[in-house]
Amino acid sequence: MVSTGFQWDDTRAFPNPFDDYKPSGSDGQITSDYASRLRSSIDKELKYIHSRYNPKHDRGRTVYTGSAGLALLYLRLSSVDEQYKGYLQAAADLLDDEATSRLTFLCGQAGPLALSAVLYSKLGSEDRMSRRVDKLLSLLKEIKEPGMPSEHLYGHVGYLYALLFVQHHLGKETISDVVIQQVCEVILNAGKEGACKAPEMKSPLMFSWHGKHYIGAAHGIGGIIYTLLEVSHLSPVQEHLQSHIRPTLDYLLTLKFKSNNFPSSISNSSDRLVQWCHGAPGLALTFSKAYEVFKDEQYLIAARDCADVTWQRGLLVNGYGLCHGVAGNAYAFLALYRVTKDPRCLYRAMKFGDWCMSSGDRQTRLPDRPFSLFEGLAGTIYFFCDLLEPLTAAFPAFAL
Repeated sequence: MVSTGFQWDDTRAFPNPFDDYKPSGSDGQITSDYASRLRSSIDKELKYIHSRYNPKHDRGRTVYTGSAGLALLYLRLSSVDEQYKGYLQAAADLLDDEATSRLTFLCGQAGPLALSAVLYSKLGSEDRMSRRVDKLLSLLKEIKEPGMPSEHLYGHVGYLYALLFVQHHLGKETISDVVIQQVCEVILNAGKEGACKAPEMKSPLMFSWHGKHYIGAAHGIGGIIYTLLEVSHLSPVQEHLQSHIRPTLDYLLTLKFKSNNFPSSISNSSDRLVQWCHGAPGLALTFSKAYEVFKDEQYLIAARDCADVTWQRGLLVNGYGLCHGVAGNAYAFLALYRVTKDPRCLYRAMKFGDWCMSSGDRQTRLPDRPFSLFEGLAGTIYFFCDLLEPLTAAFPAFAL
């Protein structure tokens, strides 16, 4: 794809004021002073949420923008420090698995079900845990219905992530590989069917949502491939790695702009969006994972290019959230750091952390749901938690 040329847009991002990494002093290290600042910010922002947020007034119970997102943050906090262990019960109390008829982790009932199963297990309530798992598994038949998309927020991959989340925390005796393989087959078959309908795109897997072929992490091919790579050791994914998944990744590489950013959808010539949901930051996660699986340098180069774009253009006017904010963009660096241990990547994540910790210094857009996980403050706090433990950092509700 030929870029129309990138022009700086100050309505979308602030210029990056930070010097880039130079190997000296404590650059690229989480020092005790920096960790102390993160912990102070976590406590301060939690107090702010608790003083303003009332879950009874929350019209949505989803992980994406509802009270279930706060429950996921509480689960993460409980693993950071003993002082937050009491948040497990508070997290369970926030969940309502009857909130929506959708099936996905982020925007459906699978998220609250998966979360409550994990929380009840940690709280020692095995009966409640089992009931949630049974209900989650009962949704399997619904994803096989025709017409359901495959993308992360509303589709097959969102349900697959819910299963993987429970398996990750509770083991294969709770969610078996056999169930996960069934969902992978549905996704792969949908991708093959989509490719047959769009042969001009020359990709063995193709997915659409609302009539467009999206590319990024939230709605697009990048997010779908990422989740399949999380289970690359399982059939049928393993059987399709070389024949379908790798060529699809290679096709994605042909779509990037000269700036190394990516369009939001195929045939879109606008080089504007640099955020987790659309553009380079989300695809940095995909290519980092691809390098981990295939050990092919072209994917590491692509991930680094995406991270460079994020460093240059990722301090967003939209604010400090995960989906389309600075905290979410910082995971481009954290994903690369997990794979490479390159201190430049951690340094850049820390500088984005500095930006988020000084959020009161600048005027940004106020999210519609300012305390939520994916638009608001809960997501920023989650990022601070992951920055404390960068080698295990994982984009919430997306990576494991």
